[in-house]
Amino acid sequence: MENTIERAQDNQTELEAKATSFNEQYDNPETIDVAEGTLKIYRATPEIKKHSSPILLGHGYPASPTVMKENLRELFEKGKDVIFPYTPRGIQMNPNIAESELSSQGNLDDIELKKASAFLTVIKSKDLKNINGLGFSEGALHIVAAALTEPERFKNLTLVNPAGVMGKTNFLTFLKGAVKHAQKETSKLEKAITTGKYLTGALDERVSPNAEAASGSASERISAELKSLWAIPKADILDALAVLEKRGIGIRIIHTEGDQIYPLSKIKKMLEVKGLGHLLQVEKGSHTAFSANPKRFGKIIMEAFAGLDKQKNLPRHRVS
Repeated sequence: MENTIERAQDNQTELEAKATSFNEQYDNPETIDVAEGTLKIYRATPEIKKHSSPILLGHGYPASPTVMKENLRELFEKGKDVIFPYTPRGIQMNPNIAESELSSQGNLDDIELKKASAFLTVIKSKDLKNINGLGFSEGALHIVAAALTEPERFKNLTLVNPAGVMGKTNFLTFLKGAVKHAQKETSKLEKAITTGKYLTGALDERVSPNAEAASGSASERISAELKSLWAIPKADILDALAVLEKRGIGIRIIHTEGDQIYPLSKIKKMLEVKGLGHLLQVEKGSHTAFSANPKRFGKIIMEAFAGLDKQKNLPRHRVS
């Protein structure tokens, strides 16, 4: 009995130490001076890394360091070195990205290429190698663009409810899906308020104002937001994913069944047409389930990366 109590106390002490370590690192991001301002790098490295490959996160629109914090905490507590370049408006475009197929074929707008350039800056400045890229929603565009430009530095890509996988989409169709999503999330919030039943992590924190993106003048912020909203539905990373897969980079796509912005049926259809990757369907959950349910998705993501490490034993070009 005493041994059981002691073990429980030791486990609690270890958890508290991990939490302290993560907070101290994550809450003190490094700032890098770049051509068009500054770039913040949120990073947390566990004292004992269980996995040698760092996770580089591309965040969704308009996710912030606060929103992404619990997702990265989950991965950190599982022994992963986590790195999150915060790129609300991007930086000066990297010349290699500017000359890439994604740019020349018009598959990514300049605003997305400028955001992807921030990832290349971080990769080079930190000399990151053997990277496990993790892209959520719009962030998938930036991770894929970085991997296409520096493929030798990447090991695997896991994309969660990614943009750019349905092919180029009509803006009004995209907007309609976003409105449906917002209505559903607002309904959940109203129900929680009415009943007084708040479930931790059950609601997407992005219903709150995004204070971290509030730098710069109002006109600059509005302009950047409109450019991103216009650019996202026009993005197409399908051909880029095919190139990366041929180069030996493992690709896993995780998608929730309740995504109204990028419907699962359309994602499945495009992957089947292109013969791409391995799709993991997640029951229930809206487009932003990733950020609203960090514990659930922390486990799913770790399993996805583990599966990719064993991909040589899996049949290729299969959607399941």
